[in-house]
Amino acid sequence: MTEKMTIAIQDPDFEDEDLQELVQNFLWEIREFDGVEDARLLMQDNDTWGSKGVGAFVLGTFTVTLAVRAISEITTFMEERWLKPKENLRSLSIQMNVLGSGETISCNIKNSENLRAFQDVISKRVSEN
Repeated sequence: MTEKMTIAIQDPDFEDEDLQELVQNFLWEIREFDGVEDARLLMQDNDTWGSKGVGAFVLGTFTVTLAVRAISEITTFMEERWLKPKENLRSLSIQMNVLGSGETISCNIKNSENLRAFQDVISKRVSEN
């Protein structure tokens, strides 16, 4: 089963260009994960109109097309590389959406506890299918 995951990172401590560079670096690493079919910046379109963007892309946002088994690896990567070093910052936010089988699971992640809860929901959904 293939899923589409959208990840949006927000951190007011980063300038727009620095945040976009960080996301680009994440994409290079995520593309190497087993089960990842595609990973790219989210293009602005009518659905994202009004979102803050850099060029034709939505700032700090990327999509990943992946096998279900790779979701846990991606979320663990985000925790280790992004959340843990910044966990004491209240302004940090990662928005993750997983779309598959006609449903969307969304979570606004502000700490590792939120991320683990999101992983639990995904794991439960996978075991039901």
